[in-house]
Amino acid sequence: MQIQDSEIYKLNFFTYGKPFTGSCGNLRYRIIREQGEGGEAILAAAVYPRAYCWEATEDTKKIKQEFPFSEEGREEMLRWLNEKVGEELW
Repeated sequence: MQIQDSEIYKLNFFTYGKPFTGSCGNLRYRIIREQGEGGEAILAAAVYPRAYCWEATEDTKKIKQEFPFSEEGREEMLRWLNEKVGEELW
């Protein structure tokens, strides 16, 4: 089971600052554009247990990772998400 590239919105969607959420197996994920520590735009991705929505999930159960806001960063993020799909996280 894997998340396909076509299941994740393209970078243009993230310029509006809205989160994108999805799921695969027992994993839910959330992606949003944020500002990094240096003020640059980043893609902030997180995974968490499927039974819960983002707001109801304890922060300790959220695994977060940041990626460059670029097509290469988006591809790297997709690889990371798919690695997490294959892991037993909770």
